[in-house]
Amino acid sequence: MQKIILLVVFVFTFGIVQAQTERFEIGYQTSFGFYNDFDSYGTSRFLGPGMNIANGFTVFYNINPLLAIGSGIKFQNDIFYEDYDISVNEYTQLDLTQNKGYLHLPLIIRESFGNRLKLYLNEGLILNYNIIDKIVTNRLYNTGESLRVVDYSTDLHNRFQVCATFAVGASYSLNESFNITAEFNPNVTINPILIANFGNSFDVRRLHMLFSVGVSYKLRRSH
Repeated sequence: MQKIILLVVFVFTFGIVQAQTERFEIGYQTSFGFYNDFDSYGTSRFLGPGMNIANGFTVFYNINPLLAIGSGIKFQNDIFYEDYDISVNEYTQLDLTQNKGYLHLPLIIRESFGNRLKLYLNEGLILNYNIIDKIVTNRLYNTGESLRVVDYSTDLHNRFQVCATFAVGASYSLNESFNITAEFNPNVTINPILIANFGNSFDVRRLHMLFSVGVSYKLRRSH
């Protein structure tokens, strides 16, 4: 009797999973854009503006033709470069490059409008975890010698950041399975990006402005 009950439960569960399979879309997305840091007074602060690049996978579950929930995993780089022509103590010039790398987990609600060509809105949160924090400075001394300094310290930054995100985009169906997408996606950190206090710098947030393109595949039941 127990075997029969287990078999019925298995068949019922398998049937639900199969029925829901074609509600899922998996995709790959690449993003590029810029960022800037600002404090609570709206003043641009710290290291910025800079550029960012992100690549990764997305998954959406279509609750109905108009509404979907989504997530995924991406790797994002924030890159800042500046060339200083200054005279400080024994050196006269330096350039600085900062590379911050994040694991990027979005939690998204999507509303879509249209048929083959769809317009959509995304809103939700992004959870970022900083896994790379590298600052490289090149100094040119008065003697003509140069020095390259690499710093991997993360003491100044919150490694875990939460972002509020919004996107407006379009999706075009190539066929029953494949879609291509393009979107504009601004997001801003909710918690401060710094954990050290330098005057008013403690309350610094980071605003990203990203442009994204991607492709998605709609899972279909096997027959």
